[in-house]
Amino acid sequence: MIDLIANFHTIIYAYGRQICSLSRAGYYLPFMSVTHGTHKVLHTALYAGTVLGFGIMLAVWFLRGAEAGGALIYVLEWNRAAIEAKMVRLAAWLGLADRSFSGVLAWVLELRHAIGIPHTLADIGVREEHARAFAPQALNDPSTGGNPLPMTEQDFEQLHRICIAGRRPG
Repeated sequence: MIDLIANFHTIIYAYGRQICSLSRAGYYLPFMSVTHGTHKVLHTALYAGTVLGFGIMLAVWFLRGAEAGGALIYVLEWNRAAIEAKMVRLAAWLGLADRSFSGVLAWVLELRHAIGIPHTLADIGVREEHARAFAPQALNDPSTGGNPLPMTEQDFEQLHRICIAGRRPG
């Protein structure tokens, strides 16, 4: 995550250049390669990339956001042993009064409540019998390798049950 933040400007610059190049080659609309008159910046390509990225983010949020948001607090708790030190740094970066793992959890719970994300997966219709079917799919998901702790199919089934019931792991 820190790498992504540190390289964020490079990512923006790169997608701006790619959009501009593809526009000049005729693959995208011609206005996407227009540069700013004074600053000579590829501003329309940057705007186009930003709008596209924001649109994709909204689509993901509305299609999968409720599930991800409803499970987030339980996934953080599940991975606590591996991420606690990072959460302390995150709490400091966010300027939280409680600069601890618990402080970040409280902040996430408050944010989840403020924007109306359901508390459990059961709140969005996921039932206990779904846990066994979801577990192998979760294990095969490409993002599984990025989890701070190694996961097995049984771990995923247990984590799904925790997210459905709304109880803390342990």
